[in-house]
Order: sequence, then structure tokens, then C-alpha cells
Amino acid sequence: MNKLIFLLLIVVLLAPRSAYPSLTNNNYAIVTNASALNDTVWFRVIDSLRSKRNAVILEYDTSLFEAKAALAAFDPHWVCFVMRPQDMIAYGSEQFVRDASQLTRQLDTDSYGDALWGILTGYNAADAMRIIKTPDSLALHSILLKTAGEWLQWFETGNYFSETDTRAFWYKNQGGNTDTLDEPADCTDTLVSILNSNRVDLMVSSGHANVNVWQLHYPNVDSEGWFQSNNGALWGSPSVGAAQPVSTTNPKVYWAPGNCLIGDFADENSMVPAWIHSANAVQICGYTTETAYGEMGWGLERYFEELQDRYSFSESFFASNQAVLFDIDHATPGQDQVGLQYDRDVVALYGDPKMEARVFKTAEPMYDQSLTIDSSNPHQIHLRAAIKLNYDAGYLHPVFQPLPISLRSGVVAVDSTNAHTVTVTDDFIMYRPWWGGDSTFSKGAQYYVAFTWTSAQAGVNGSSASSISRLSSLTVFPNPVSTSATLQYSHDVESTVSISICDALGRIVARPVVGEMESSGSHEASIDTKELPPGLYSCGLNAGGAEMFAKIVVVR
Repeated sequence: MNKLIFLLLIVVLLAPRSAYPSLTNNNYAIVTNASALNDTVWFRVIDSLRSKRNAVILEYDTSLFEAKAALAAFDPHWVCFVMRPQDMIAYGSEQFVRDASQLTRQLDTDSYGDALWGILTGYNAADAMRIIKTPDSLALHSILLKTAGEWLQWFETGNYFSETDTRAFWYKNQGGNTDTLDEPADCTDTLVSILNSNRVDLMVSSGHANVNVWQLHYPNVDSEGWFQSNNGALWGSPSVGAAQPVSTTNPKVYWAPGNCLIGDFADENSMVPAWIHSANAVQICGYTTETAYGEMGWGLERYFEELQDRYSFSESFFASNQAVLFDIDHATPGQDQVGLQYDRDVVALYGDPKMEARVFKTAEPMYDQSLTIDSSNPHQIHLRAAIKLNYDAGYLHPVFQPLPISLRSGVVAVDSTNAHTVTVTDDFIMYRPWWGGDSTFSKGAQYYVAFTWTSAQAGVNGSSASSISRLSSLTVFPNPVSTSATLQYSHDVESTVSISICDALGRIVARPVVGEMESSGSHEASIDTKELPPGLYSCGLNAGGAEMFAKIVVVR
């Protein structure tokens, strides 16, 4: 295979929290609006999630982007948008999903995602509360497929109904045997019966759909029926005979990679609230628009199913979106750039993004994955990410490798690789072994990226990397604060310094220091909080163009 080997130099352009890499954070943010906070029933939902996740609550008024400054300062690993159904409808779910997707990749200076996100909602508050109370660990043993793709090999048990071939049906039992059977020409009642058995952990669908109806046969109706939703109820409507209600109690994931509009919470009759309310779906992934490309929806399978239990459903959703951004960024040959641009911000994830819904490991993953880190020199850390294929393959998606340390305020150089393209962000690396026109991959093939992080405060030999001011520390105490606090910080060269305090909407509410020239070394500034309402604030420090942020919690 003809490989292009890139030697890349990438500056990590992030507000430096520390001079050295730190462990990735465990921060969880809840973003909601005043209407939900002032609704007694929904406030219980928000407070229960806050308590479960030790989360901060950020409020917006009319646009999610009002929470951007506070989110960037808090630097969350997870963002959960808690939305009442009426607020979701009023905002417009397609626009809401676009805003959530774009917002969560604008929390630093690169163009990739900065947090795993999801939308917690339901037909009513009880649905959202049930999701919160669902245990985090959800092992997905059994799959129900009504698609054009046969994925039974990746699951312990399951049923696969072809969407194009009437009567074609496959099932896999617990012993691993897969058989083919003839089913009635209309499988609507059978699908409902299997769902209602409470033995389905993951439902996957494709074919023509709208916000409240899914046509079971593709491309035409043929002899099959529909799934429909209305006022939180979900049922199957066969082509002949009475409609059958779907009513299940086991928690499950519903994934609609090949359906138009299933993820659009357009009104109370939409599929989203019905799957949550009647089918007990604790996570849902689907398109908010019409789809003809499927780059984002179908791409999720490469991380979720093919890699078995390596990534949760939320992590796979995140990885698939980063793959879309990666292929846009690198203009990957063989990938539909129009489809990538279309899919980038139109797929929704409903549910708690921290839920650990994973495939129960049944087979060897498509490839084994490793990451080695040599941190013997804290000024220069060497990393090597690699994969080794367990199967022959005709195609490989970009490899997603989360980093257990956050690479901030430094320079990353890719030393060597046999991948075509590489991107290193502050908390993950992505690389692509395959390009359009490449030959197939053989079992046992290995691909890797070796790269080095060098501290922005020290060069290879420990000397200063640059004369630009660098901030090495920023602390606020006491924190939480009631009336006043002290800000301690340091920078390594004489610099002009400004300090601003912003509220959760990004509005500047105080400027303790404005354009003062300070010598290098440690400094202090006082922050008066007596007049500030209780809540979360962002303290921004600028010294000679270098920026650092800290969160401040004001209490009474």
C-alpha cells in the first residue's frame, strides 16, 4: 500500500491550566434554562442529576451560546443539556442540536470536540428522572436489527430483519449459532413482540421515516407496516390488522443511523419522547434532518460495535463526530465531503452522556489498541499509539485514541507514523490508516503514531522555549467564596496584566486588574464578591497575551 508519511508539528493552542500535562478531568456540567429551574418538578430532575454527578449548573436564557464562557472556564468532560419537552420544542430541536454540537467544540481553540454531550429530556419529568436512576453500567447483550446491515456477529444474541427483503430473518442464540428463517411478509407484530419481551438491549433501525413514523420496508411500503408515535405512546401498525402497543420496562439504547428525522423532537407526538416513555430508551441517537449520507450515523458502528466494549455509546458518538471533523479537516480522499459537512451537526444524542452503555464483549475487536507513555522527563513526554488488526478488512475508519493526560500549554511533534494523516488535540489523538484507493488490510497489520509533547515553559534542554509570557499558576482562595477572595498567579516575564470576572452568561461583572505592568514572578489580586449573586463565575487572567482561567463559586 502506498503510504504518505507526515511529520507534523502541532501547537496545542489552549488556555494553559498548568505547565505540564495533567490527568484528564472529571468535570460534569448541566446546562439548562430558567424555565426548567423554576419548574418545581423539573428542578428535582436537575438537582438529582447534579447530586449524582457532582455537577455544576449553568443557565442560559435564549441561546446555548450564552453559557460558552462559563463552560470554557469550567472545562467539563461531560455536558448534559437538561430540557423540558416544551422548551425543546420551542427552541427547535434541529437548531438545538446544531448549537449543542458547535458549542461543545468551541471551548478551546482547536476545531474538535471538547466534551461528551447529551440531551436529558422525556415525554415528562418522570422519564428524565428514570434515566437518572438507571444504573450507569448497561451491558448490551442482545440486539434487534431492522436495517440493511447484518451485525449479529458482534453481539451475544439478536434478531436481524432485512429492511429490503421481505421474509428474510436471521437470529443468533446464546450458543453463538446464527440461523435463517422465513417470517410473515409483514414483521410488524413480530418486532413489537420481541421488544415487549424485555430482552432487547439495543434497537437499530434504518429506512424512510419522519418525526412520528417509521416505514419498516425500504424503499417502498411493500407488505409491511409502520412504527408510529403519538403523545408519548409507541406502537406498531401492521399493513393489515390492529395496532400493537410497545411497552417495555428494561433499559435500552435506540440507534437510528439510517432514518431521517427520528432524532427531531419536533412536538409531543415525536418518536424521541415515545421511545423514552413507552420503550424505556435511556439513550437515543438519530438524525434531526433528512439524511442521504449517513457519515455520522453509520460511522458510530466502527467504534461501538466493531471495537466491542472498548467505548461506551456516548464515547462512540463523540468519536464518530470527531472522525467527521477529521475527514473534513484533512479532505480525506474517498470520503464524501458534501456528506461530511451535512452530517457534522445534525445527529442528536439523548440521555446522560456519562452513562456506560457498552456492547457485551462476544468477539475479538476489529483491532487491538495500545498507548504507551514515557514521562520520565516531565518537560518532554513521549507517546506512542498503535493498533493491530484481528481481521482482514477492506476499510478502516480513523482510529480514535483518548489520552489519559491532557496536553496543554506545550508543543506536540509527530516523530514518526505509517498512517496517512494525524491530528493530536489536548485530550485525544486521531489517525487514519486508510485512504480512497488503498488496498485491503490483512489480519496482523499494525499502524502507529509516535509523538512528543514538549513543555511550553522549557525547551528540550530545559531552556526557555520563548520570551512570550507564560502563566505557570492560578489559584483562588477561598473557593467557594462569600464576600472576598484572593487570586494568586505567576508569569515568567514582565507583562501587561488584566483580570476579568465573567458570569455564567459570559458578561464581565468585575475587572480587579486593568492593564497593569507587572514584573515576572508571583502576584496577588483581591476579588470583591459581596455584590455578586450566588453562582458560577469565570476568572480570566491575561498576561502579555497568555491566558489562564479559573472557576469561582460564589455562595451565601
